[in-house]
Order: sequence, then C-alpha cells, then structure tokens
Amino acid sequence: MTPLRQQMIRYMTLAGVSESSQNIYIGNIRTFLRHIKTPPEQVTEQQVTDYLLFRQRSSRGTFTTYRAALNFLFRDTLSRPWALFQKKCAIPGSFASPTPCRMNESAF
Repeated sequence: MTPLRQQMIRYMTLAGVSESSQNIYIGNIRTFLRHIKTPPEQVTEQQVTDYLLFRQRSSRGTFTTYRAALNFLFRDTLSRPWALFQKKCAIPGSFASPTPCRMNESAF
C-alpha cells in the first residue's frame, strides 16, 4: 500500500467515513488514475474537471461517489485549494444551501 493511500485512509477514518465508503473511494481513485495515466501528485485541476464531466453520464449516485472520492484525495489529503472543490455560496433568499457562506468581514 502506498504512503498516499495510507494517508488518505487515515484521514477518512478520522473524518468518520465508513469502511465500505472508504473502499468505494479508493476504488474510484484507482479507476480515475488508470483513466488519466498520471500520478496523483501531477494531476491538474483541469484533468479532474474533465473526468467529472465524463462521469456525469453515470448515475447520480456513481457520479456523487467519484466526486466525493476526488474531493477527499485532492482537497483533504493533498491540500489542493482548487476552485472545483470549494463550497458554493447560496443566493440570498434561495433554498440552495442550509448554511450560506459568510463574506470575509475584514473586507469591509
């Protein structure tokens, strides 16, 4: 088992991700890396975006688990601050998000 996979599993365990979900995420990451033929350390945000667009043709559940797995690897494990995995703010007055993003108060 690679150190990166061990680290991701450790972080998923600490985050409370169930063992069955961890197995699905690891499988999804393996499938993704085989598809793009690039080591995880060299993957670009554009490659992940393109792959997720490709995966959108899958069922909603399949797409959601791929996005969650990629999010966990690149945002949580590799600490990549990509816009792709940033939370979207709700439009005031909409029901898009139960917790709207807060604006940076120091900007005022």
